[in-house]
Amino acid sequence: MHELIIKNGRIVDGTGRDIFFTDIAVNNGRISHIGKSEIEAVLEIDAQGMVVAPGFIDIHSHGDVSAPYYRYMQSSLMQGVTTLVGGQCGYMPAPCDRYWTSQFIEMECLQKFADELGVIPELGLPESMAPLIKERFGVDFDWRDFAGYVRKLRVQGIGVNIMAFAGHGAIRSQVLDYDYKRPAIDTEISAMNEYLEEAMAAGACGMSVGFDYAPGMYADRHEILKLLATVKRYGGIFATHWRRTGERTANASRRSRIDGIVEALELAAEAEVQLQISHLMTGYEIYPSDNDVLSVCSADETLAMIDAYRKRGLTVYHDVIPNITGGILLAPDLGMPFLKQMLECGSRGAFAEKLHDVSYLEALKKNVTTGSIYDVNPLIDPEWDARCTILSCKFDDYYKRSLRDISAELDMDSVSGLLTLLREDPYTKVFRPMQGVTPSNIKRLISDTHATIGTDSFSIDLTTRFPFAEDMPLYYPNPNTYSGMFHYLLEYPEMRLESTIHKLTGLAASIMHLSDRGILACGNRADIVIFDPQKLELNESLTDPRRYPVGIEHVIVNGTAAVCFGEPMLTLSGKFIERC
Repeated sequence: MHELIIKNGRIVDGTGRDIFFTDIAVNNGRISHIGKSEIEAVLEIDAQGMVVAPGFIDIHSHGDVSAPYYRYMQSSLMQGVTTLVGGQCGYMPAPCDRYWTSQFIEMECLQKFADELGVIPELGLPESMAPLIKERFGVDFDWRDFAGYVRKLRVQGIGVNIMAFAGHGAIRSQVLDYDYKRPAIDTEISAMNEYLEEAMAAGACGMSVGFDYAPGMYADRHEILKLLATVKRYGGIFATHWRRTGERTANASRRSRIDGIVEALELAAEAEVQLQISHLMTGYEIYPSDNDVLSVCSADETLAMIDAYRKRGLTVYHDVIPNITGGILLAPDLGMPFLKQMLECGSRGAFAEKLHDVSYLEALKKNVTTGSIYDVNPLIDPEWDARCTILSCKFDDYYKRSLRDISAELDMDSVSGLLTLLREDPYTKVFRPMQGVTPSNIKRLISDTHATIGTDSFSIDLTTRFPFAEDMPLYYPNPNTYSGMFHYLLEYPEMRLESTIHKLTGLAASIMHLSDRGILACGNRADIVIFDPQKLELNESLTDPRRYPVGIEHVIVNGTAAVCFGEPMLTLSGKFIERC
């Protein structure tokens, strides 16, 4: 008696070859038979009219950060993901023996140690964080190194398979503590290498660096190359959030994006390691950004730069977020950039009332126009107002109009329009797409044969949000948390379904050196997703993204049914996958 048989499916096996029709049997967590059969099984799924494919691989995820707290990982499962690759952008929940490094999901805990309202510290002490994490998530924070983190996942169980990079930022924090705004000296780099060695020995698939985030942004070439020598020795991969924005603080300056991509390519080439360029975007700024011809041209030039290094012998791939929302978090409140001021006032209403004070209004306007508030900084984003679209407001005729358009109608500049709108309705919600990211350049970057898909988001449930205080703007999980894979399937697919699935499965598995996942073949792990492509629906909201998409009927993780008939089963059949 087998564990499972899937009958009458349209098999898209992950290799890119044409669809074929047959049955698939599963036993002991692996695919045991492919072909028409009368095998008896404990569970039989009739997949008539549906696609049977390998489980999707989210190659750039922060689900490793959330997994200790949301172990069922429903938001990944409900979009067909059975394996995610975490430890990205230099973030990782370990090591943390000396300091806990900020990873967004615990921002409410870290905020308690802030010296300034509305500021999230980069570091926290483990002994201080432990009770706060217990209170917030109901989970014991009882690991301190990479191996301990892996043990935590194995003991408590996880719903989705996880691979993870060693996070350079987390490692750097342990060695440099609060003195991280400088290059490291050789003795400090040696200490970092000890942490990296521990992680690689415990199964890390390589090392990731976050060049736009503290403390990783302060590392110099010498430091990264020394650490990459260890990555090379273990046969690991170098993943990088390349220098795109620079430090995201007040009075930040604009950067040359392509220089950040070149920096990553040069580091990997000198270190002779495989490179994964994280959430690739075009390396050039185009204005106006909605010019599709120029947008695609900038993507072509970016890919040409990467391909030039490939021709020199560098093994390099990239992943793309299939959405213009960016990753990790969504801040739909128009007032979020003024969170600090709202906290000082005590409520949104009190802030709105204070905007009637002409001197306060003018001081705040000066802060914006001089670049002192990063998220509304005309000096680094000339299109900030055109990219801000009203989604809900007391003025119904503002719906789906840009702040620039509304301000012009009010016969005022956009900064004045922004503050006027906040004064009249501090609960206004908006959508701000990523700067320089358009559907046309996403499509071009994804279409490249070396591209795969990453959601750049957590793996959680439907309850999570991140409030700073009562009656204040708050963060939600990014829409990709729930429907990133659906955006790819519905909006940016390849010409053939078989090629689309290949990017999500066989290609991603090959990049990560996974020999027994990503392809439906006898002996491989039984990670399987079953769906009808004609019935997929995003079911998405940009004001509160906490909703599952529609259309994934069944998800099998290591032979166990984790989603049945569109409902999560709250199983814990995922595994931590060590580097192959």
